[in-house]
Amino acid sequence: GGIHGNEYSGIEALTRVFAKLKRLKPTFNGFFAGIAGNIKALQQGVRFLEKDLNRQWFPENIARIERAKKHELTSPEDIEQKELLTRYHYIRSRNNLQHTDYVMLDLHTTSARGGTYTIAPSHNKSKEIALALHLPVIIGLEKVINGTTLHYFSEQDMASFCLEAGQHQNPASADRMEAAIWITLCTIGCMKAEDIPNFEKYEALLKERGRGLPRMVKFRYRHAITEKDQFVMRLGYKNFQAIKEGEHLADDVKGKVLSPCDGLILMPLYQKQGEDGFFIVETVEVD
Repeated sequence: GGIHGNEYSGIEALTRVFAKLKRLKPTFNGFFAGIAGNIKALQQGVRFLEKDLNRQWFPENIARIERAKKHELTSPEDIEQKELLTRYHYIRSRNNLQHTDYVMLDLHTTSARGGTYTIAPSHNKSKEIALALHLPVIIGLEKVINGTTLHYFSEQDMASFCLEAGQHQNPASADRMEAAIWITLCTIGCMKAEDIPNFEKYEALLKERGRGLPRMVKFRYRHAITEKDQFVMRLGYKNFQAIKEGEHLADDVKGKVLSPCDGLILMPLYQKQGEDGFFIVETVEVD
């Protein structure tokens, strides 16, 4: 949780789950770690300080960071990434497990309203675990963007998926994240549903969020931006809203930003920081 420092709901949800596990002391199979992603950015409530930590997971960048001593790193995000990698290697060595024995759940929120969904790689068992949350599953992220934690860990043959739980400041986002954590723990065999009080309510909460939304969609287009673009999204767009080719979606230094195709808009940017103006997705059949 919190690899983007303005997305605190994941930390809140993990804190709740650990508190309940401590109180309930259920039978638990496996090892469960909750990790705060970008602590310095979380302390300031900003997406990142110098660079987006969730766009830095390229093999060459990871090799550079792992070679360097911590005092040699000057970027706050480089230091955070080295600490995350150190923690990950410690967890693996402690449990003596293969990559395929792990599941990575990346907890996020968005600046736009509407829509709770998961993002999963197209090529491993991540999709079936994500589908258990009763929310739309979005595939094909690796075709439009690289360098995410999701991309890195899925390339290690680890089941990995991301939950986008709602708008940053919406208190319900943490509720949905907590529900997703409990359901995932049951789906992968760490716990039994009967050992979790109100488990039916957690399932009902996510089922209601997924009602009326497509079961699975795939990324079709990413509108990448930089600070120099002075990108401004037009007001009123929300996740999974239908858009048409040629629709006026935003403005930048060059003028109007028009949709290149029909589809559903995803993650329209309503915050100052970010490298993604919006995405367009399209519905696909579930295998």
